Amino acid sequence: MRKIKSLSIRLPLILILSYIVLMVFTITVVFQRFEKRMLEDYTRMAKGATQLMADAIDGDKVDEYIEQNFASEEYRKISDYLASIQENYPDTLYVYVYRIQEDGGHVVFDIDSEGKEDADEPGAVYPINEPFYSQISNIMKGEETPAYTVHSHEGEYLLSYIRPVFDSKGNYACSACVDFSMDRMHEKDFDFVLPTLGMVGILILILVSFNILLIHRTVSAPINRMVECSHNFNYETENDRFKNVQTLENLNIKTGDEIEELYQTFTSVMKESLYYMTNFNRAQIDIRTKNERIDEISATAYKDALTGVGSKAAYKKALKEIDGDIFYESAEIAIVLADVNNLKYVNDTFGHEYGDAYLVGCCNLLKSVYANSDIYRVGGDEFIILLRGSDYKNREELLKKARELYQNAHANESANPWERYSSSIGMAEFETGDTNAEMIVKRADTAMYVEKTKFRAKHGSYR
Repeated sequence: MRKIKSLSIRLPLILILSYIVLMVFTITVVFQRFEKRMLEDYTRMAKGATQLMADAIDGDKVDEYIEQNFASEEYRKISDYLASIQENYPDTLYVYVYRIQEDGGHVVFDIDSEGKEDADEPGAVYPINEPFYSQISNIMKGEETPAYTVHSHEGEYLLSYIRPVFDSKGNYACSACVDFSMDRMHEKDFDFVLPTLGMVGILILILVSFNILLIHRTVSAPINRMVECSHNFNYETENDRFKNVQTLENLNIKTGDEIEELYQTFTSVMKESLYYMTNFNRAQIDIRTKNERIDEISATAYKDALTGVGSKAAYKKALKEIDGDIFYESAEIAIVLADVNNLKYVNDTFGHEYGDAYLVGCCNLLKSVYANSDIYRVGGDEFIILLRGSDYKNREELLKKARELYQNAHANESANPWERYSSSIGMAEFETGDTNAEMIVKRADTAMYVEKTKFRAKHGSYR
């Protein structure tokens, strides 16, 4: 399909068709003009021949010619003279003299195609064919008629001309007639046209070949080179794009016309694209690097370094989201507040290293219970858990489980003091009338404080 649409094929085809149309038009015009000229020449010859015939015939002796015919010496001389006229005028088929009357043409002289006496006797009557039949009255008046092309009974194509012959009183006596062969004239036309057509064809073939070579060299070949080059382009890497431009520049098309301008424009566009893509890729790398750095900074800012849970900054951001849900009254959330017990005791007694381990252990216990919720460290020894989804639905069971785990860990006297984890936990959930998350947090803090008071009353306080 690509070859059919190729410019290197379509342009020569258009050129060849144009030359063929031009050649046919030229030959047709030449043929018509040549045929017209031949008709004019044959008409002039017909007038000249019939004038000679009319001059040789005595109009007062027409009846005598018919009656005596070949018995008369004068008749024989005139017949020979008419035969010589036939021989000396090329392409003359018939030379004859008829007296035209209503019933047809009465033979006075009739010379065959070889210039001899015709077998028909003078006085024989021949029917008059069209278009002369409609001119009989004018012919009998002695009026001259124009030359006509006619078809004979034998199927011959003729140019016929009739000239009136008058007697001494100026009356119509007979008509001198000649028939020229139009078939021979057409043969001459073709004898002229065919060699002309051959020469024109050879000339057109030379011109077409030259133009095709010129088109191929200056148009289709450079374009095909660019097309083939573009088909081999790769765009996966920056090095591929650089090679694309280098390959295109190596074509070095120098035609000095629009093709070269197109090539230069194409090359410039490829260079600009390479420059743009290079800068674009570098910008993407810079943006990616900055985003990764921002992500690292954000992760550091929103993650507690010691426990791995959310930081206070992340907690504040989460509260804003909860405030949005509360605004649209679509909040299904509970907040758990856990305050670590005895952290100061561990720090003061065993050092901050063990205090950090104790804090991490307390946090891990919360993680094990609230595995589906976000946990935040909002103070040195304070954690907040935002319960959603399944943890929200199971909030009471999870709160009970967390308290039991802390109670069991604290009651385990066989464990190291920094492994006897303990926290006071309070929980509150969204209620109608809450306008922000802090209202829920305050109720959770109150509930936590109740638990903290119970713990101090039972185990004492060491802050």
